[in-house]
Amino acid sequence: MKHIVLTIGVLLFVCSFASAQYGIFDKTADWGGPDSPPQRGNIKVEGSVTVEGSGDSAVYTILGNGDDIWDNNDEGFFVYTERSGSWRLSGKVYWIAPGSNDWSKIGVMMRETGDDAESRHYWTELRGASYGDRVDAQWRMTTGGSSGNAQIFEEDGSTAVADPGDGIYLRISRFAELDLVMSEYSYDGEEWFFSHSQTMEFPDEIAWGLAITSHVDDEYLVEATVSDVVLEKIQSVISIKRSIDASRFVPGQTISVSLDVFNPSSDTIDVELTETPPAAFTVGEPSA
Repeated sequence: MKHIVLTIGVLLFVCSFASAQYGIFDKTADWGGPDSPPQRGNIKVEGSVTVEGSGDSAVYTILGNGDDIWDNNDEGFFVYTERSGSWRLSGKVYWIAPGSNDWSKIGVMMRETGDDAESRHYWTELRGASYGDRVDAQWRMTTGGSSGNAQIFEEDGSTAVADPGDGIYLRISRFAELDLVMSEYSYDGEEWFFSHSQTMEFPDEIAWGLAITSHVDDEYLVEATVSDVVLEKIQSVISIKRSIDASRFVPGQTISVSLDVFNPSSDTIDVELTETPPAAFTVGEPSA
């Protein structure tokens, strides 16, 4: 009987260790380290995450080190979980110790393979050094290939999106049926603004999480918090394609316009299409 009790105790310990939780996430990766090579620089210090609270109120304190999340492989720290289909991940990012480099980064990421340093991915992040002078969307389209990024500006096109002082909300979405990814930002967590989108095909199940890097080849660990973290399943989006069968439109001319509307979901969706034509257009009664 004593032998049976002892065996059960050992099994419970192993199961608890194997299913470690970091808030809503359950895995970590330290790209560039011995468990996720290749290493970009000469020095790689292990990152970490600690979680205070639970659910939507949890605060993730993340420390990371690495030459950069960029080019054809990454160095940095990632805490994540894996999900199939269409999801959205959001959180409020705030720098505690961004280091001395303008390109240290903290943000929300979707990634083809969580622990692969060369993996394809899409994310949006807040840069460091001057405490949030810039928000970017960033991606790697092919495994081991080059990276790309776009700085995010407000609607006027001249004002850069930046941390107002107490952090900024960032969000990424994947619409799996359309191979569409999208990033957004918010100053209050309520009103969201479009940042960037592109077509990007992923396998059904991918990694979702929080990523950080110092962008310096030294022992310094940058530190940031991410709060209000929400990972939610989202509905498919309807795709609408408009086609006009003329390259020019002159006064008095009638041209044909067609709309292709695609519903990728398994449920019926009611759609109302509205459009404001240019002032020079003559508009008649809509056709059936």
